[in-house]
Amino acid sequence: AITRSSRDWDAGQREWTLWRFGRDTAHRVAAVGGGVVKTRGDGVLFTTDQPASAVRIALDTVDAHEADPDLPSVRGGVAMGPVLLRLGDVYGQPVNIASRLSDEARPGSVLVDRECSEQLGPEFEQRLLARPSVRGYRSWVPRRVRRAQARQGAEALQREGPPRARARTGPGG
Repeated sequence: AITRSSRDWDAGQREWTLWRFGRDTAHRVAAVGGGVVKTRGDGVLFTTDQPASAVRIALDTVDAHEADPDLPSVRGGVAMGPVLLRLGDVYGQPVNIASRLSDEARPGSVLVDRECSEQLGPEFEQRLLARPSVRGYRSWVPRRVRRAQARQGAEALQREGPPRARARTGPGG
C-alpha cells in the first residue's frame, strides 16, 4: 500500500503513481508465476504458491519505491494459508490478515504472519513485533522481514569500514 498522502498531488500525478505502482508490482508477481487478483485504491492483492516469492515481491516493491524519489514509500503485508478463488476474487483469513499486516507496517517495511514466517529460510531476517490489538485476532503476532544480506552487509561495513576502489555494475531495476 502506498503510504504517502496524495492530497498534495494533482490528478495526473496521482493517476501516474498508482498506474506505475500497479504495473510494476504486476510485473514482479508475473515473474514468479503468481497472479494479481486486483488493485484496490493504493494496494495490490496478489497470490503466489511460495511464501518466499510473495515476500520477495513485497520487499522488491518497497526497495524500488525507496530508491526512486518520484515514488512514495510503500509498505506490505504477507500472510499464508488456504484461500478460495472465486469469480476473479480471493477470500479467506490470509486475505484479511495480509490487509491488517499492511495497515500495521511502517513505511518502507514488510510484515508477515506466523505461518508465512515459519516457511521462510535464511534468505530473510525476521523480527517479532509487539502484539497489536486487532479485533478477532488475539493470537496474531506480526514479524518484520527483510533480506538477511542487508544486515550482514551493514555489519561487515561496521567491522571493515567502507570498501576502497571497488566498483560493481549490473543490470538495474
